[in-house]
Amino acid sequence: MRDAKTLTLRGYHDKYGENKAAALYVVNTSDGRIAFTCRGEVSGTTNVIIPISFAPTDLTAYSERDNVLSNPSFRKFLNAGMLVIVDNDDFEDMLANDKELREEYNSVNEVIETKAQDTVQIDLNRDKKQEQHDGQFADNEEACSNNHLASIVQECQLLDNDNDGSRLRGLTKSLTKKMNTYKKHELEEFVKVCPNQELRELAITRINYLEQKESENK
Repeated sequence: MRDAKTLTLRGYHDKYGENKAAALYVVNTSDGRIAFTCRGEVSGTTNVIIPISFAPTDLTAYSERDNVLSNPSFRKFLNAGMLVIVDNDDFEDMLANDKELREEYNSVNEVIETKAQDTVQIDLNRDKKQEQHDGQFADNEEACSNNHLASIVQECQLLDNDNDGSRLRGLTKSLTKKMNTYKKHELEEFVKVCPNQELRELAITRINYLEQKESENK
């Protein structure tokens, strides 16, 4: 496996700062596991853990990207050379063509690709009206060829009762965590059937990025 290109913090901001769907890949170059606390997506804190591995860790799986980028501990580890930012474009090209890297990345980031496990849990105790509402989206679920995206569409049916916004935050995190694994046509299918505008916009941002990348490679 060849070495991936790396970026300074300024270089990352210049290249990916405006892309809300962009991941933040880092490699731990220290002699042990790195851990620090970071502001959570809404309130409180979350523990960020970065193991020693040749595969990068996507820190957006722990918190919103800007929370991590502005975190003093993250910057301290970065400045000390204990963490290195990996270029998204270069790494994702490697990920698509290197099976060993892909397996290690999935293990480090707990990405599960098996159909049986790659689903979002649904509350089965919803009332009769909600069950009827679910049936209206059956065709939409089938329109997504990607099982994980189809499960997100199904979960969107419950957002009407998402009073505190926690369910939408969970779906946003689930979508963002695996964004780099989706093919363009899968995201296009998702955009056509997803009833939530915020999730659609995330997918559209990624589609635009993939299209730009395709045009640059021609």
